[in-house]
Amino acid sequence: MKKILMSLVAVLTFAVLTACGSADPAPPAGGAAAPAPAAGGGGAAAAPAAAGDEDLVLRFSIAHSQDPRALPPNEMYFTSAFNARMNAEIDFISIPGEGAGERVNIMLASRDLPDVFMGLINRDHIMRHMYDDLFIPVCYYIDNHMPLLTYVLNQRPQYRAMMIAPDGQIWGFPYIEEMHGLILNQGVLAVNHVWLDNLGLNMPTNLDEFVYVLRAFRDRDPNGNGLQDEIPFTWAGRDGNKGLGAWANGNDIGQFMGLWGQADRGDSLYLDANNQIFFTAAHPAFREMNRFFHELFAEGLIDQEVFNNGGGELSAKLRDGVVGFVINFSLPDRMPAYRFEEFSAVPYMRSELGIWGTRENLSEMHRPTTFVITTAMETPLWAALYADGFYDPQTSVEANWGPLGYVYVFDENGQMVWGELQDGFDTFDDMRARHTLGGRQPLAILDHFYGTVVEYPQNAQLILDHQRDMGFFDYHFESPYIPPLWFTVEEANRLAVLTLQIYGNTVNPMRRGWIMDGGVDDDWYDYLELLERNGLPEFLEIMQTAFDRMRAGL
Repeated sequence: MKKILMSLVAVLTFAVLTACGSADPAPPAGGAAAPAPAAGGGGAAAAPAAAGDEDLVLRFSIAHSQDPRALPPNEMYFTSAFNARMNAEIDFISIPGEGAGERVNIMLASRDLPDVFMGLINRDHIMRHMYDDLFIPVCYYIDNHMPLLTYVLNQRPQYRAMMIAPDGQIWGFPYIEEMHGLILNQGVLAVNHVWLDNLGLNMPTNLDEFVYVLRAFRDRDPNGNGLQDEIPFTWAGRDGNKGLGAWANGNDIGQFMGLWGQADRGDSLYLDANNQIFFTAAHPAFREMNRFFHELFAEGLIDQEVFNNGGGELSAKLRDGVVGFVINFSLPDRMPAYRFEEFSAVPYMRSELGIWGTRENLSEMHRPTTFVITTAMETPLWAALYADGFYDPQTSVEANWGPLGYVYVFDENGQMVWGELQDGFDTFDDMRARHTLGGRQPLAILDHFYGTVVEYPQNAQLILDHQRDMGFFDYHFESPYIPPLWFTVEEANRLAVLTLQIYGNTVNPMRRGWIMDGGVDDDWYDYLELLERNGLPEFLEIMQTAFDRMRAGL
């Protein structure tokens, strides 16, 4: 019996982008649709069988972050069943999540390598060690031995382009979780419609009406308790800092900027009609928005503690029933169900200059280097075959959200649907953590799986419904955007300095000060000069170079 020793390191961490070459092999059987899920967990690719040797045993040691809710991985329902299908024997090694980054850096520096890193390696690791003979490029394996992943990438060529490193290689296998664009808009503006009804008010459609409703919420006791405890408008401002890759607009007001002609994204980066990147926090609309919000703040129409609010503080205020308007990405997770039912999404407001809202500079390929093969692996093909097994549709669903027979059951149409809570858990997320490694694995969930392979996640459906109600998919979903990019080591080193100077030292503190204390008109031109001195032109040049490099791969 042949035995292949593989060590696979898996940890939940912030991952990166990788892709494969331009070859376009034929998809697996199934025609234009995704490969059909097989009953009992799919497993369309089994490594030993694919290698032509039913006796081949794949042996891995996998280091992974330890969730306190989790069973040992070999006792997890999904992991044990998947490894049995793949004829793989896995020796799991736990790495505490808080120290994972330091542990990986030590392993790379000492060349004490596992055969595979899973969920641990990001773009910066790849770029800094690209020529150190630590990692194996994987284009050949994708194009010649991974039909399931190849089929996914053929359906999503934009992911291929975003996976290619500056040297033209692909260095790992991705984690893809499409949810009809759920994460591509992060801030839903919602209003307490019970308060509107109590005061006989209509949903606001423009800024004047918005201010009118705010004043009514402040002055007319809409919650009916006889106290002046209402907060007309709030958000988790402490969590709304801008920066590259920031999920800021779920806790910020940048989407209001569209009413002055140019919306603001979490990183304040936008594309013009010629695919040139510009900085929206230097746009005149940024000045106008901050002036307007200072006026609201000075009138007591905005939570006076807004920039001290984190998620916990926001949840407490929502739970207490004192909030009129709120911006947040995931309102169902911020308040009890009975409070959530009181809120409705505000359809996009309009002005003569523009419309509320935007899409973010994000991709639903979340972690493109989730599975990275190292040079310690004597037979990289076995690792590639093992990883490809995850890209079966049903297997991807089980790996991501939980196993069939525990989290899921089949309905009468053969679709995986949510079952009943088990083991005394209060949420499906707890069940997921107990029996899967979740997003730390290579997998792909595509939009067309919903309604055929699996039902859409229940809490996420509430968020998606709000996004549809406010108009995101009608107006902004197809807007041009800048996806997460690869940077050379030199570019990354400069960005580390420039992003601190531009976002941390300039944009974030200035806008908070302008909203609370005013002064944007007095400060505006000094602010623009400060951005220049702090390196904005160089920052935009680096971003443009990386973006053009990515577009060349399309």
